[in-house]
Amino acid sequence: MKALTEFLPEVLPHVPGCPQPVAVNAVRNAVIEFLADTGLLEQTVAVSLSPEEVEYSIDVDTGRVATTVVRAACNGQIVTPSSPAMLQGQNPLWHAERGMPRHVFIRSGMLVVVPIPVKAGELSVTFSCSYSRRTEKVDDFVLEDWIEAVSYGALSRLFALPGPFVNEQRAMVFRSLFVSEKDRAKVSRLTGSAEQSLHMLPRRFG
Repeated sequence: MKALTEFLPEVLPHVPGCPQPVAVNAVRNAVIEFLADTGLLEQTVAVSLSPEEVEYSIDVDTGRVATTVVRAACNGQIVTPSSPAMLQGQNPLWHAERGMPRHVFIRSGMLVVVPIPVKAGELSVTFSCSYSRRTEKVDDFVLEDWIEAVSYGALSRLFALPGPFVNEQRAMVFRSLFVSEKDRAKVSRLTGSAEQSLHMLPRRFG
């Protein structure tokens, strides 16, 4: 793991006199946005299903937050990442159906399975993750592979802050660079041509 302060040599020279806590917070927010939008950080967990239980705690590693479901399977059968709006459009009575899960989504920090399970089962879920608002450290690959991208995001935020560093033009320039880096990261994830997503060993929860 790498401390957020290790990004500061790329950030502070552009904003001389910036208090370190302010710069670190900008880095943290940039990292959170970068990973949430690119899906580079993944973790797979195992869920033990219980009859009549539709909501399950998401037990990803400490300091992480599951943002979306990437893929899932139940007893070897594919389960589709979905949303309440999508399910409502397919079947207005989706919330009352019973059977083995065919759909999953995240709601208020919980994993929801649809239909309502009628018997015990095993669900494997891969989540796209980011970090919590309290994190002080990130996985090594974020610093080693994407230090410039995160720095662009942090600087776009710092230059947009009211105060001595405000500079709308520079904020827009760094924002544009940050967006371009996010696009590049998405391509590398989809093609597997560069940086790889971080896959963890399955964790059990339920």
